[in-house]
Amino acid sequence: MKKCLFVAFVIFNTLLLIGCQIVTKRDSKILIKRKLREQDQLNVNKINIQKEQFLVNKSLILQKNHNVKWSSCLKPLINQIIYLPDINTGSLLLVNSIQNKNHEILQVSNANKILQEELIRYSKFTLVSNKNITNAKQYLGLSTEDNLVSRHKAIDLARIVQAQYMLYSLIEGDTKSPKITIQLMLVQTGEILWHGSNLIVC
Repeated sequence: MKKCLFVAFVIFNTLLLIGCQIVTKRDSKILIKRKLREQDQLNVNKINIQKEQFLVNKSLILQKNHNVKWSSCLKPLINQIIYLPDINTGSLLLVNSIQNKNHEILQVSNANKILQEELIRYSKFTLVSNKNITNAKQYLGLSTEDNLVSRHKAIDLARIVQAQYMLYSLIEGDTKSPKITIQLMLVQTGEILWHGSNLIVC
């Protein structure tokens, strides 16, 4: 009788241990799934935060680009160029695209447009056409879409189109107060005849 009770007790304990193991394994799977769901949610939240930050930064950049007062920056410099002595009216001028060496993302296409419009308005120079500049770039093996042309390459372009003068413009300085510098160069010698700078006002 005692032996039967002992056997029954052993069997009962064995079944109890097995049951605990089954429950433990099931609980472990539930915990793992829960942790995975929580991690997925954290990843989703992180991605959403990054997207929101990107949109905010993009909005600020666009707003800053929109608010740059290019006319205020460029007109005082252009006025100085126009009234330089010893430059014959109608001289052929190559206006190189403005080079942005500043870490700030600035949309310079509007600045290029204003720069050319102001020079045309005063009729001091005859500007090299964009078509001739494109042809000269192709001749030198430069990409027609590449506006980041070095000063040396810009002089080469001006010589190919037989310009007497070349205007080289550069944006530089720290991101909080960038400035634009313009140089008027004599193409034949590469000499800088005049240069001036102005802060970029936003």
